[in-house]
Amino acid sequence: MKFEFEKTITNALKSQNYFATPIFGYADSSDSLFQDYKQIIGSHHMTPAEAFDCRYGEPLSTGTVVVWLLPLVKETILSNRPQKEFPSRAWARTRHFGEMINNEIRKHAEVFFSDQGKRAIAPLFLEEWSANYEECTSNWSERHAAFAAGLGSFGLSDALITPVGTAHRIGSLVTDAVLESTPRASDQPYHHCPFKQDGSCGVCIKRCPTGAITADGHDKQKCHFYLRNHVFPKCNPEFGVDVSGCGLCTTFVPCEQRIPPGRK
Repeated sequence: MKFEFEKTITNALKSQNYFATPIFGYADSSDSLFQDYKQIIGSHHMTPAEAFDCRYGEPLSTGTVVVWLLPLVKETILSNRPQKEFPSRAWARTRHFGEMINNEIRKHAEVFFSDQGKRAIAPLFLEEWSANYEECTSNWSERHAAFAAGLGSFGLSDALITPVGTAHRIGSLVTDAVLESTPRASDQPYHHCPFKQDGSCGVCIKRCPTGAITADGHDKQKCHFYLRNHVFPKCNPEFGVDVSGCGLCTTFVPCEQRIPPGRK
């Protein structure tokens, strides 16, 4: 089933110019890490069983969290490298229109498992899904789902460092289909980040135009304020988007398109 699913999603992406070939990860829905997220992220964060219950009225006993990474095409990444204050046009339009494509992929994923006689839900489609943008948190984090599914670990900037780097979009789905889990390189959340390991690198600190990234980590509120009050007012109307993003800390850095040298 894995092979057919990945083939279906990859084929669905062939007619667009925002993303390169996706990669996939799988986590057991009963992995204890999802329960740990209630302490790490907050008690509001749903477990896979709770997300499943929202749609089907019963918790999930056995199943899988399916995650896909959509790497940005190299041209978009390169266009954002010289930027020092605002995202490039290609980056902003990928954040807006690329996420529309990601929503279509979520729909494709749900239909695929339904056609196999399985139940599935993309948590971001739930009426119960919510995001508090002032607190910079939501009740289902796709980056944390990707970490659980063995697709990477976090960096100083909170970006997920993966085999295809940090310039990507993420999607996820919970299903009662039982699929083999992807092993994690480590349960250590910053396994791939050189700065967190030994104090080396730190390039993302210099890349952040508003000082939201320091040796102490990522100040999400400061980052959010910069986006809402500085980037969006200029870039959204200029590029014809609702959300333009930034991405400076995930481009022109050693983890931009790979796991940094020296990290496995």
